[in-house]
Amino acid sequence: HPLKVRSIVGLSVLFDVTIIKNESIAKLPDFKKRMDYLKNYYLKNHKYLPASAFNKAGDLLVSLISKDKLTKLISLLMDESEFLSVGGIRALSKYYLSHPYDLHFNQNIYSIAYLPAESDNGMFGGNSNWRGPVWMPMNYMIIQTLYQLNEVYPAGIDLNGTVTFKQIADNLSERIKSTFTSDKSKNRIVHGRHNWFYNKLENQDLILFYEYYNGDTAEGIGASHQTGWSSLVATLMMNINP
Repeated sequence: HPLKVRSIVGLSVLFDVTIIKNESIAKLPDFKKRMDYLKNYYLKNHKYLPASAFNKAGDLLVSLISKDKLTKLISLLMDESEFLSVGGIRALSKYYLSHPYDLHFNQNIYSIAYLPAESDNGMFGGNSNWRGPVWMPMNYMIIQTLYQLNEVYPAGIDLNGTVTFKQIADNLSERIKSTFTSDKSKNRIVHGRHNWFYNKLENQDLILFYEYYNGDTAEGIGASHQTGWSSLVATLMMNINP
């Protein structure tokens, strides 16, 4: 039974993007011949192209979704009432805070609700996991994709005004970086309610890389030593585009 829920699973189609440079295409004449055939076939028989596009340099974007569908996904991605939070992209739309998704099956009701941090039951150790928090690796992959899309669609898209994919990626990157950087009071969002401890002189440089982050506040939750993926923020700090 398919569950029609707005979650990071649906957004994952963004990740299936690659760019084939024009110089690479030029070295593959047989591939280019077949590619041109398919392009002309779709234009002749379906009046549209599959989810791919060329930029002015002749580089080819290969994607699972068209630009129109891409625009719809990005509009949800950057909506603070849906996926966008102070610390990045949530794993589940905030829409389900007021509108839980209920599945009636075999006289039972199974519900999915937005839970930004702590769960409403003891499953998964009491953490909400994928039902609301921000996950660093998923956000990193979204940012990576947006920078790639900017190479093919430099003019951007219309989100109540024209915005480039680079601007969207930079926005998300800044939100994630601000989770770890200190403000004028030397507080860090990642420390949340525990800033009193980390404000002590001996702890001021102690920054933990958490497993995931509160979908509303970006406070670190879960395992506090998840350097395997939360340390990806270091590349964003150095302004290294993924």
